[in-house]
Parts: sequence; structure tokens; C-alpha cells
Amino acid sequence: MHSRKAAPRRSDLFVSASQLGEEVRMLKVTIELLPGGFAPMRRTIASMRISNASDLADISDYVVEAVEGANPLTGTPARKGSVMLCHHDRQQSVWALLGRAASEIERADFVEL
Repeated sequence: MHSRKAAPRRSDLFVSASQLGEEVRMLKVTIELLPGGFAPMRRTIASMRISNASDLADISDYVVEAVEGANPLTGTPARKGSVMLCHHDRQQSVWALLGRAASEIERADFVEL
């Protein structure tokens, strides 16, 4: 009779930042512009990385980092910024996290690239 290995528990599938000794990049959001819907003209105009900074606690803190390309419409240069998003309830959808991250990064002190 063959013995079967138990399936890994969900908690066993994740590696915490403290286990790696470094920050774990969790989500990457890329914003692409497709002028007039024309795919050959596609270009990335911004990106955001969201990293859990509290070992996946039920109420977690996240580091949010964003990079934007220069925007001739607003006159802003290429820039990057980061903020800490605190006390996010992980029982919410990814859209709730993304919405808070986008709201918080709007208030970041950006550095010109």
C-alpha cells in the first residue's frame, strides 16, 4: 500500500520576509497606455510594487513603491516615490489593497529620476 503525503497547508506555501532576511515583493501593478487601442503603440507609463512588511499578519503594513514615466500632459518629469501603508485588513479583496495603495502613493514625496 502506498502512503500519500499530506498536501501542504496554506501557511506552508508562503515565505515571510523575516525568513528570507529581506523584503518580499508581493504585488506588481503595471499601467500600460495603448493610444487609441492600438497595441503596437503600447508603452508602460507607471508601475507599483506592494510588499508586505509584517509577516502576513491579519492586519498588515505594506511598503508601496511607484515609478512613473514623464508626463507631457501634466508637465511632470519621470519620478519615483514610496510610502508605508499601515493597518490593512488582509481579509479584504486585492482591490481594496490596491485602492489604498494608489490613494497613499498620491501623497508620497516623489523624487525626480
